[in-house]
Amino acid sequence: MSADAIQHKHETGDVLEKFDTSEWRITNRMIDVDTDEVLYRLRDVASEFNDTEIVTDSEIARNFEVNHD
Repeated sequence: MSADAIQHKHETGDVLEKFDTSEWRITNRMIDVDTDEVLYRLRDVASEFNDTEIVTDSEIARNFEVNHD
């Protein structure tokens, strides 16, 4: 199944803000082949060291300011 066929909430290029006000840009969207869960690779916008994290939708909901429709 392709990444486009699986339901996801965020797009590559979106910038999300953590509760500590740091901003993270989504650089990749992936699928966990074992669980079919959407994973996002995020890059800290202000980091000089190109800090990255890989998180799930549920981790984004818990750790980032997200507008829920």
